[in-house]
Parts: sequence; structure tokens; C-alpha cells
Amino acid sequence: MRIQELIKENYTKQLVIRETEFRSLQAQINPHFLYNTLESINWISKMNGQKQVSQMVEALGHLLRSSISMKQDLITIGAELDLVQHYITIQKVRFEERLDFHMQVPGEFRSGLIPKLTLQPLLENAIKYALEEMLDPCLISIAAREDGSRLDIMVEDNGPGIDIEYLDQIMKGERQSKGTGVGLKNIDERIRIAFGDDCGVRIENKAEGGTRVTVRIPWMRRG
Repeated sequence: MRIQELIKENYTKQLVIRETEFRSLQAQINPHFLYNTLESINWISKMNGQKQVSQMVEALGHLLRSSISMKQDLITIGAELDLVQHYITIQKVRFEERLDFHMQVPGEFRSGLIPKLTLQPLLENAIKYALEEMLDPCLISIAAREDGSRLDIMVEDNGPGIDIEYLDQIMKGERQSKGTGVGLKNIDERIRIAFGDDCGVRIENKAEGGTRVTVRIPWMRRG
């Protein structure tokens, strides 16, 4: 009886191992399958003169490739801004003239380091909380300024602003934000873990209307 139990237990373990190996293989195959599929869609779009579809597919391909291939926790601000630009390319096709996006980050800051996927989720929040709540065109901008040994990167919009109590609940993890990606609390925690408690995320409603999210990080260059 004990031998049968051991045989059954070993068989179950082998199934789990095989299932794990299969899942691991899927994880390796799926990205390449998606890349190839996107390339095929892009080629067909170009052949048929579908410029917007081609632009969206190329941008999505860059986002997918970057999010999967970047293994390091910290990347250059330039690489992060490239992800932002690809994301905006997709959203511009969706919202057209309703999305008025500007990026003013001096070139010397692009070599600084920042946790991956810090800025793109903030753009997603601006679209959710500002653009989608407005009938008029929404101005969303990214700018940066040096403050001693720190670098402040600001994501701003001219939307209706955000309820302070609701924001406080989000930052405490008591409520989920509207965005489907990385949350504000998660971004703030990753920055603080990487750089210390004098860095992080600050959100405020602007006096003239709209919201400003400031990401404070050390002014660091790779190497």
C-alpha cells in the first residue's frame, strides 16, 4: 500500500514538473509569437496603405519588446521616455486631437536612472482621470528640472483634478486606481526602496486646475 502511495506521489510530482516546464516554455514562445504576429500585421498594414494601423502596431511591438526584454530594475530616463512615446503614439491614434501631449525633458537628463515603468503608468492615470473626463482637448505634459542632487520629473494635465480623500485612499492601498497597470502606491514604494525615503511620488491639484504628479529621484548617471 505504501509503495502504491509513493508511486502515485512521484507520478503527481512528475506531472507538476512537466506542467511547470510547459508553462516556462510557453513564456518563452509567446513573446516571439506575438512579435512575429505584430510584424505580419504591420507588413499587411503597410502594403494596404493603413498608416495609422502600422504606427500603432510598431509602437505596441516596441512596448511589448521593452517590457519583456528589460531585465534590470533601473533603466535610463531616455529609455523610459521612449516607452512613453510609444504609448502616446497608440493613444494619439485613439483620441486624435483630444490628446495634446508635450514632452520637455532636457537631453542631459536622459542618461539618469529611474525604475522601469515609472512614467508610463502616470500617463495612463492622466488619460483616465483627466482626458476621459473632459470634452475639450486635454493637455498632458512631461517636464524635468534639477534640484541639487535630485531630479524632479513632473507629469501634468489640465483636467478636473483629483479628489484628495480618494487619492489618500489609493496611496494607502485602500482603493484601486482606475488605471489597469502599475499603481501610484507601487511606483512610490519602488522609488523609495531604490533610492530612500527622501525620494518618491508627490501628487497635488494645481491652483490653475488639473493635476501634477512629481517623481523625485537622485540625479544619477549610469556608471
